[in-house]
Amino acid sequence: LDEFIDWGPKPFRVLDCWRCESGFGDFVKEQWQNLQVDGRVAFVLKEKLKGLKNILRVWNKQSFDQLDTQIEEASRLAHYLDLKSEEGILCDVDIQLKREWRAKTFHLLSQKESLLFQKSRLRWLREGDANTSFYHACINKRRMRNMVRSVVVNSERHSDPIALKEAFRGFFEMHFKEKSSQRLSLDGVNFKTLSE
Repeated sequence: LDEFIDWGPKPFRVLDCWRCESGFGDFVKEQWQNLQVDGRVAFVLKEKLKGLKNILRVWNKQSFDQLDTQIEEASRLAHYLDLKSEEGILCDVDIQLKREWRAKTFHLLSQKESLLFQKSRLRWLREGDANTSFYHACINKRRMRNMVRSVVVNSERHSDPIALKEAFRGFFEMHFKEKSSQRLSLDGVNFKTLSE
């Protein structure tokens, strides 16, 4: 349990607030379809994921870097319409705008809260106080919950780390192995060889 096992690179983290953004799912689908990679299935998958990760980083910067400015602007406009309504001079268009700006302000504040919560949690896990019993309890609970202790393959249970790696490799090999490939053949071509 205490020995270190290298399972490979850590996964790319998707922030919760991204999914709340309207059009996020369609954006991801469109970008995925636009990524063109040639090669074997596993290579194509790896390269498309790498490309999508870079696209999402740029999109995140464009969408969420100015979040505070957007919140301030939406709050200012909602406040202006509130003051106007106190004077009793709101038309139907202004009432609709007031609702829209309040909803936008609430939406942006929810995004910011979600973003801050997730980032603070990640930061605490990365930099947190390593001496607290609470920290150790959280980490141990998470480790136990996420640990793959055994896998059943062909009615046989495997729990050895080497057997687990082999079972996972076999599973993905079965799903991504090329079924039929037409490759160039060099039969009949005589290459120069070294002799004794």
